[in-house]
Amino acid sequence: MTLGTTIRQPEIQSLPSRPSVAIMGVAFDPVTMEETLTLIDGMIQARTPRYLATANLDFAVQASSDLELRRILFDAHLVLCDGMPLVWTSRLLGAPLPERVTGSDMTPLLLKRSAEKGYRVFLLGGAEDSLNQAVVKTREKYPDLAIDAYSPPFKPLLEMDHEAIIERVREFKPDLLFVAFGCPKQEKWINMHFRKGLAPVSVGVGATIDFIAGHVQRAPVWMQKTGTEWIYRLLQEPKRLFKRYMLGLGVFAWKSWCEILRNRVPSRLKRFSAGRAEIGDIPLENGTTLKLAKLPQILTGDQIRQQHDEWAELLTGQGSLVFDCTETRFLDSLGVGLLLRLRKQSIGYAGKTFLAGTRSELKVILQRAGVDLFLETYESVDAIVSELNQETPSRTVTSPEVGDGELKWSQEVTAANVDEVWEITKSFIDGFKNKDSLAPDPLKVDLTNLTFIDSSGVGLMVKSKKYAASLDLMLEFRNPSPAVENVLKLTRMKDFLIGKGQSK
Repeated sequence: MTLGTTIRQPEIQSLPSRPSVAIMGVAFDPVTMEETLTLIDGMIQARTPRYLATANLDFAVQASSDLELRRILFDAHLVLCDGMPLVWTSRLLGAPLPERVTGSDMTPLLLKRSAEKGYRVFLLGGAEDSLNQAVVKTREKYPDLAIDAYSPPFKPLLEMDHEAIIERVREFKPDLLFVAFGCPKQEKWINMHFRKGLAPVSVGVGATIDFIAGHVQRAPVWMQKTGTEWIYRLLQEPKRLFKRYMLGLGVFAWKSWCEILRNRVPSRLKRFSAGRAEIGDIPLENGTTLKLAKLPQILTGDQIRQQHDEWAELLTGQGSLVFDCTETRFLDSLGVGLLLRLRKQSIGYAGKTFLAGTRSELKVILQRAGVDLFLETYESVDAIVSELNQETPSRTVTSPEVGDGELKWSQEVTAANVDEVWEITKSFIDGFKNKDSLAPDPLKVDLTNLTFIDSSGVGLMVKSKKYAASLDLMLEFRNPSPAVENVLKLTRMKDFLIGKGQSK
């Protein structure tokens, strides 16, 4: 029995109309604070659940080794640059971000804006005394602001009482949900639940609650502007932050320097053309059209800026998009950022982004950027068109037949489809609960073709294993890919879920 997945995302209507800038595999949106506030207004008015990430140097470093966090930032509706070292790096890459947009600066502005526009605000997480003090001070400053808060008991992500937390948030019906569990826990919690319609906008804010409460002081403005705020924070909490900051700085310095060096067109490739992309349409049999962008041999920020109007049209368009990379040998950070922004745009309108004919040189670039696992690649444009013309695409089989005691999970198991996967997995287990049937020992879930799983998917694995045990059945997961193992290790569930010798 094989279980495939169809990935669904909410429609996106409020996104920047400029390419993202890729730094260490994170696609930062080139927006100012004022543009960010305007985009958030649009998101609230649209009422479609979205989430934002304020990613600083620590985020980027963690994402380089935490595949789930990298994917969350990859899919975030807006990724803000919360760190001067990242702004400096973008300038050295030739794709300067306009300014630093920090969560600590943005949150007070959003509280003020909420009081003016009548938005409802919910603060989730942080120490209870700090959270309560933050609410008191906010109400003193904005008496008419509708604000509530909840500090759940501190537990690992998969052990939290998610339903109780969700009920508290839903009861208040916020427009803005600020989550303060710390990175990456807050981002993973938001990713697990934002699709449930808890709020139009959810954003992780980390220590910002402590700043508002006055329990932790922010660095002087001159330190914020010079990129030395981390030194002030380190002096405040040396025991907790020293190892993390020192390791993070070393990793960032090395990886960003390598990225800067690789961002120039290699001399061996300078004989190839850095021309214009050819943009057109491909008609499909169902009457719809597929956007096609045939990329040149070399695509850099200069070429993207020269074709600004054409790329801007794609960045505000709808539907699926194909990049014909048959001749492409090099992309710089803005070129990678363009791919990621267009992918996000097409997914937002229930479409997909495909790469066709990816050459070995381009595969290496995407792999080094840390985004290769999240982009669908095909041998040719014709192969993509052929699959899209099929009534039931081969990659999205969702009606498995009863098999011989083995269930196969394929593609991805994430918060976007975890309920669907659970229903089919439960049905598979229930098929062997009758004592008269000869159930295999153990029942098997083969993960060979599973390319990615997030914390919701890991929670489903735990739920499935416990459900089988309640029926006196043994369920075993086998053959996880390295990407799946990465997530299982970071959730500390690998030993429980994967039997010894069952990894690839």
